[in-house]
Amino acid sequence: MTTKIKVFFIFLAVMAVVSVSSFFDIFSGVKAIFDEPVEPLAVLDSDTDHDGLPDSEESYWDTDFENPDTDGDGFLDGEEVASRHDPTIPGPNDSLVDANLTEKVANLALGGLLEGSLKLDNASFETSVESLTLSVMDDGLVSFIPEIDLSQIKTNAFTKENQDIYYKQASAILEKFIKALYQEAGEIDSKLGLMDKGGMANPKFIEYFLSQRKIFDSIAKEGMQITVPSDWSSRHVSFIDYVLQFSEVNESLAQGKDDPIRAAIGFNLFISLIEDFPTVIGTFAEN
Repeated sequence: MTTKIKVFFIFLAVMAVVSVSSFFDIFSGVKAIFDEPVEPLAVLDSDTDHDGLPDSEESYWDTDFENPDTDGDGFLDGEEVASRHDPTIPGPNDSLVDANLTEKVANLALGGLLEGSLKLDNASFETSVESLTLSVMDDGLVSFIPEIDLSQIKTNAFTKENQDIYYKQASAILEKFIKALYQEAGEIDSKLGLMDKGGMANPKFIEYFLSQRKIFDSIAKEGMQITVPSDWSSRHVSFIDYVLQFSEVNESLAQGKDDPIRAAIGFNLFISLIEDFPTVIGTFAEN
């Protein structure tokens, strides 16, 4: 296991075993590993609309790289992202704070310190730390559950002809997925190595995981467009869900400079999803 991978697991373990006061010190150190450059970074991307958001990040936020104020609410896209607001939704109800696990940890921990439950001399300290950790972990895992519009799944009669057509189309999609997953599994260690130069703010790091997210989104979209024999619809949806979880994982890593805790949970989930691969694919192939 490489140093970069160890950092992710250590980061998660720290949350569960150290005091909150120590956690903030360690968190600062770990975040520095992710964010502080070891050497100056070359400018790899432009900011076409001069809104403070590099073009490579515009695609992540689904903003218009030629429009400095995508949602037209009077604030530059870069300003909104920096202040944790959604640049695609006009204010005031566009806060992203609830979606950021790192900020949630800070807010919950601060609240616990102020009311006393997270002070070292409090009798319920260990229970409070455990509750905080479980709450963040639960929210983190829930945030990776894709939303699939089941009304978009097209089905037809369970006939031999329809099965053969589906099998041919599904096999092509499965082949693309396996190829994409195999490639990322082989590359991820070297991509984590990009954190040596700029942490998770390294434009190449962000660009890679954004591109991987798009690949898995495209595969899932293609899967949603084929017609499924009625008796196989649940297995088909499960496969789409599996593909989209990889999309969510890559999204979390691309956004790691802003939410390192979710990125750490995302990477841990990536390992679990890889381990589930034989079971998921085996079940899907039973169609």
